[in-house]
Amino acid sequence: YIRIPEGLTDERELNKQPNLVLKLEKSLYGLKEAPRMWYQHLTKTLKRELGFQCNPVDDTILKCKHQKTGKECFILIYVDDLLVAAQDIDTTQSIIDTICSHYDARDL
Repeated sequence: YIRIPEGLTDERELNKQPNLVLKLEKSLYGLKEAPRMWYQHLTKTLKRELGFQCNPVDDTILKCKHQKTGKECFILIYVDDLLVAAQDIDTTQSIIDTICSHYDARDL
């Protein structure tokens, strides 16, 4: 969203000042920065909540040992889709449940 400075609420005032610049407070969906902001937010959550670490070769692949089962888990990120893989279905479901508790997500 964009914050309009105090005292400049009339749209006619905006039209009188063609060189006026407004400060962008938060990235918006559809901007070219939005995918990067989403990726940063998602990986920060996965690292903090589930202990995932990014692959040193490919940042879209994250790996961890599951906290309860000790089994290796992987998440592959492609734009706004995630592929969760683990050695058993219970571990995979546990990761999916944790992700769904933080985001409005569906398990397809």
